[in-house]
Amino acid sequence: MKNFYYENLKKLKSSKIFLSFKFYQNRKNYTNKNLNSSSFKYYRQFFMFPILFMPKIAFSKDEEEKNSNSLEMKEIVKGEYENRIRSFASVEKRFLVFAKVKQIGDYKMTYGQFLQSLLPFNYIKTKSVEEMEKYLQTNEIFNRLIKYVDVNNDNFINFEEFICLSVLLTTPILKFKEKFPDGKITRSEFTDFLMEHIRNEGSFKITSKSIMDGRIVKTDELLLRQCVMDFFTKAFNNDTKISIDKDLKIFKFKIYLMLLIYEFFSIPQVGDKKISMENFAKVLISYVNIFRSKKLLSKITEKKIDLEGEVTFDEYLCFFWLLNNIFQEKNQIFKDKKLSIEDFKKLFKEKINSCPDLGLKIKKSINEKQLKVMIELFDENGKI
Repeated sequence: MKNFYYENLKKLKSSKIFLSFKFYQNRKNYTNKNLNSSSFKYYRQFFMFPILFMPKIAFSKDEEEKNSNSLEMKEIVKGEYENRIRSFASVEKRFLVFAKVKQIGDYKMTYGQFLQSLLPFNYIKTKSVEEMEKYLQTNEIFNRLIKYVDVNNDNFINFEEFICLSVLLTTPILKFKEKFPDGKITRSEFTDFLMEHIRNEGSFKITSKSIMDGRIVKTDELLLRQCVMDFFTKAFNNDTKISIDKDLKIFKFKIYLMLLIYEFFSIPQVGDKKISMENFAKVLISYVNIFRSKKLLSKITEKKIDLEGEVTFDEYLCFFWLLNNIFQEKNQIFKDKKLSIEDFKKLFKEKINSCPDLGLKIKKSINEKQLKVMIELFDENGKI
């Protein structure tokens, strides 16, 4: 360890960081003309680097040997940056960050990149997009569902498809019901409704592709409108009118199921279709406000909650399906601002039969330990 520390220190001495430190020490020798306030601030932040991060550098090698599944600092920084992009960036920025395929001056996404753009970073050393794409080639359910997303059948997700799916997934079913109280919607109504939401997207602006502008990816209203219409036809088997409660709800569940399949199997498995309770807890915190996740993560890493046990794929699917379908009952569950396991179990029994099966033959159950972990994790008073 001692040799390793000195080896890293030697590297730092020859690096720009160390030179910046020397520059900071000798700043009195420079005139104000050569050293303005902004450059001083710039070098000062690098001065702190050896002090703050040398212990991390020195001990990271041993830690990595102990835990090959631990994340490196650069992976955490990248993951947190991407979470901010997912949460706050414009649709163009989100597309460009995750779209890695460039074809004839245009960008496209692979299926894995598309799903990665929708799923938050969860502080787990997951499989890479490339590894997951190889795995998903053999997953029959996934391959059946992804075709609904790939409107033009080119095996990629283009910008128009990305916009269409992003807006649809973030538009609650209640919004459709408010606009169409009879619960039915035609293809033209669906297209008009979605186009209106696309136009109202504050950070997105539709301009004609023929107009000169500096954006790397662009589209126009005609292309988008045609994509939405083709999407409707493909998703709902050419039906001219669909039910919001049945057809549209089930379709959104299909996309959500596809995301859960990708997310679950990208996590290291501890058995046949099982993940550890610790990794399940990390998935939970990935869905909260990114500024709060660090505090919750410390509860997991410092073992402040009981993380013994495993979660099967069926339990994982049923649990997140329940969380996404309890909006109307949330006041019943959060009695006096407290979570009740009994209320959760009762509600699960009442609602689980309405969970679509889609031919998966899911064992519709949840692990009581999942509920306990969620309560311990989010309870700020330390009491269940």
